[in-house]
Amino acid sequence: MAVFTFVLLVLVLCFKTTTALLGDDNVAIPYAEPSSEIENAILIEDARLNFTQLAGKYGYLVEEHTVVTEDKYKLKVFHITGKGRCNGTKYSRPVVLQHGLLDSADTWLLAGPDAGLAYGLTDACYDVWCASVRGDCYSRAHETLDPDHDAQFWNFAFEEYGEIDLPSIIDYVIEQTDSEDVFYVGHSQGTSDFLIMTSTQEDYNDRIRLAILLAPIASLKHLKSKLLRLLAAGSPVLYEALNLTDVREIFGRKQPPHKIAAVLCTLVPEVACTVPIMALAGDSTNGISRKTKQILGDHYFCGSSTKNVVQCGQYVNTGRFARYDYGKEENLELYGVHPPPEFDLSRVRTPVVLVVAQSDKLSVIADVNLINATLPNVLEYYVVPKPDWGHASLVWNSELPVYVNSKIINYFNKYSDKANPLQN
Repeated sequence: MAVFTFVLLVLVLCFKTTTALLGDDNVAIPYAEPSSEIENAILIEDARLNFTQLAGKYGYLVEEHTVVTEDKYKLKVFHITGKGRCNGTKYSRPVVLQHGLLDSADTWLLAGPDAGLAYGLTDACYDVWCASVRGDCYSRAHETLDPDHDAQFWNFAFEEYGEIDLPSIIDYVIEQTDSEDVFYVGHSQGTSDFLIMTSTQEDYNDRIRLAILLAPIASLKHLKSKLLRLLAAGSPVLYEALNLTDVREIFGRKQPPHKIAAVLCTLVPEVACTVPIMALAGDSTNGISRKTKQILGDHYFCGSSTKNVVQCGQYVNTGRFARYDYGKEENLELYGVHPPPEFDLSRVRTPVVLVVAQSDKLSVIADVNLINATLPNVLEYYVVPKPDWGHASLVWNSELPVYVNSKIINYFNKYSDKANPLQN
């Protein structure tokens, strides 16, 4: 308990510091938002580039699109329009890539142009759309709410991603491309978004031709990270403590933890990035290049709501993939039952490929076994044949083209020719 209390105090002080450093005009002083001179002096170029700039540096043209949800959140979606190394006509069916918790669309580029999935799919002549969900650094916007001053902006978690954001993104991409359906790749919470969407809004099963779920997350009953288990156990207390200090955003780019991670990963990547990745995600990081480690600190921590992180803790504590738990009284009022209802994965009809890493401490094979047993249309349950791969390797490892990207492309090539994959 003493360890958790210490961690709690550190987190509250770190995230609260941002609020204290922001004036009435919401301009941060240098500690919270380092000047460009300091960033230029410390961070390598790829750490300072946004999605469009980073892809552009390696010859991939990008369009930036804004999707407005029914509750007025403004989501950024990046469409790679350049051909890259594609020598022919692009496939007409688009591919939507969805990132995980505290991450952003950048994650699909961070392994570099020779290994990043977004690059690989573009080179294979696929029409790639990389999405960001509400509250991350690209989608920190709303038509009426100010994320820096309106607490209501941060009142979201898993359900809003799966029932509002992802359907809005899918509909937008289908409309823009005049396609009947899309291919989908999700990583970590991006897989949860898909499972929530297709289990609660069944018509979206027909709008996803095939889904590749990298490190799928539903129940976290068998989570192996001791630190995350500790934080999950104390997440209700942490949530209340942060709320009392008006902190509802976590790991945002204006907050000190983000800036500290960016600098340390650049200067001492083998310590600042390798140790946390090994402890939290299970990766040895041998296959993650030094350059990728150097830019992770600035690109990975892209922000989310404290409520979203707390719901992850609920999944660890209960072992259930369910709606947000507000406590017995409010659950009965909102859902009519207590505990909250679970998402029924047997309703997911879309063809699915499950991809898991052997050393993953988050998407643990024992939990993925439960997903595999429940989903009715699993085409393949693929365990990457690399014992030292963990959660992060599935998006950042330099050997992705050999063990993951090639499999995804082969499946997409196969299913591009099928008129109705749900009946095959």
